[in-house]
Amino acid sequence: GSALTPEEFDLAGMPLNGGLLGYWPFDGSLIEPVGGHDGIGHGDQPLAYDTGKFGQGVDLDYALSQYVEAGGPESDFDRTGGSLTLSAWFRVDAFDTSWQCLIAKGEGTNYRVARRSDSNAIAYAGGVGEPDASAPDVNDGAIHHMVAVTRASEQTELWIDGTLYEVGLNPNIADDWDTHQPLLIGANPDTDPLRYWNGLIDDVGVWNRALSEEEIALLWNNGDGASIGDLIGLVPAPIISITRNEDGTVTVEWTGGGVLEAAPTVDGPWEVVDGATSPFIVEPTEAMLFGRIKQ
Repeated sequence: GSALTPEEFDLAGMPLNGGLLGYWPFDGSLIEPVGGHDGIGHGDQPLAYDTGKFGQGVDLDYALSQYVEAGGPESDFDRTGGSLTLSAWFRVDAFDTSWQCLIAKGEGTNYRVARRSDSNAIAYAGGVGEPDASAPDVNDGAIHHMVAVTRASEQTELWIDGTLYEVGLNPNIADDWDTHQPLLIGANPDTDPLRYWNGLIDDVGVWNRALSEEEIALLWNNGDGASIGDLIGLVPAPIISITRNEDGTVTVEWTGGGVLEAAPTVDGPWEVVDGATSPFIVEPTEAMLFGRIKQ
């Protein structure tokens, strides 16, 4: 394989937001801020979060049948005859079943990233079957980076931790099993059971094009990583919690900075609450019936 480093290229202005179909930061929620595909959590218990590569990541439990479904029109992720890139940071807590799935739209000549059979490596099939195995062991409790690419009618590529390991020839993605399967993160919609993932998944992106080697190097960033959100200049929505206290006050907590503003009506006028930093205790008044975080 060939390893890339950002210093080898002029990466100024790399348009990583171009063709970005979906992006799941998994920073304590399933919000998808790019294409309106907020995740839908599945499993026997609510999904949990753990420290990820950037902030938090979703921590899936195989025993609880947990996975995330991309909301919105599933057809947005159909790439029949086209190019595709998948990117994710992940950790294996355990490999529990053959072909345990990281990200998938389907079987056959659809696309999926999964454990290779019962090995300790992962593999990518995107319009063509998995190529010969050469990817490294990732079942070591560490957080790894994966990029899977289909360059339509040319080749597929599997990059692990900034290095290209596997290439498959003559790909042509087709929905040849079921044209109505959703995109799943942590499971495969074309298998029964769904081959649930067991471990952490963070900062997932899906593009309707093949990323360049320069862009893949930028995501890997010599192992330090760079979140897709930061690279495209995305300001994450704050996560806000409000707790009513026994003394009648309200505690407001929020993430991501920003300032607390209050107003007597939802239409304003909005005024900055002096000295408000998270967490902040508010005693509601007529002028503070509504609140918002402004970034």
